[in-house]
Amino acid sequence: MRPVPVLALCALVGCGGGGSAPDTAPPLGTAAIADKTYVRGESIPTETLPSATGGDGPLTYVVLPDLPDGIRFEPATRVLSGTPAAAQPAASYEYVARESDEFDPESATLRFSIEVVVPLPEASIAGAAAELNEWEDRTAVAVTVTLDPAPEEDTTVVLASTGTAALGGDFDLGEPGGAPELTVAAGSASAAATVRPIRDLEEEGDETIVLAVQSVGGTDVEDGATVETANRRCRF
Repeated sequence: MRPVPVLALCALVGCGGGGSAPDTAPPLGTAAIADKTYVRGESIPTETLPSATGGDGPLTYVVLPDLPDGIRFEPATRVLSGTPAAAQPAASYEYVARESDEFDPESATLRFSIEVVVPLPEASIAGAAAELNEWEDRTAVAVTVTLDPAPEEDTTVVLASTGTAALGGDFDLGEPGGAPELTVAAGSASAAATVRPIRDLEEEGDETIVLAVQSVGGTDVEDGATVETANRRCRF
């Protein structure tokens, strides 16, 4: 009897195994890390950075490059914490999730920035108690703004007039028509300006000059220090 040929289908479809699973990177999905502004010497809010899923093997986490002095990242918990020790301009960082596949490790990355600013100094304002008169001696009164601690760079302090006497109409602060602001020089604790009444032809009653600290270094100050420079009664 002649042998009957047999087609070995297993050589085409089964023998030799099904191949390896496709290599996949660890996805971070739609997660994002907000840019951060911290204050030198103040503890930052503790933050847990996003977790990745999938990938091939256990995942590890790292932040690159080195974080600012005083700020630390704990890979096991993904927690960012600490107290920044020095100011720095905004710098870019990468948060990287890496898989432990020894043959073809892949990763996912999120980017964010960190800026560390100098703390806002405490501002105070003081002026001599006096009664000013626009028709008599028109004596100027000195107003002094003090910052504590002394700023490390020139810092502009903007004042607001909140009394019944109008800045620019009833009195000038500094040069006639000048802006209601002073510059405290780097390393100096204070700066001064003068309040001088403006002579006009209107018959007015007593008015009050009240000056308040509105902003320091471009940052608005809530409930800023105030001074009434004329003992509550300024005659114009």
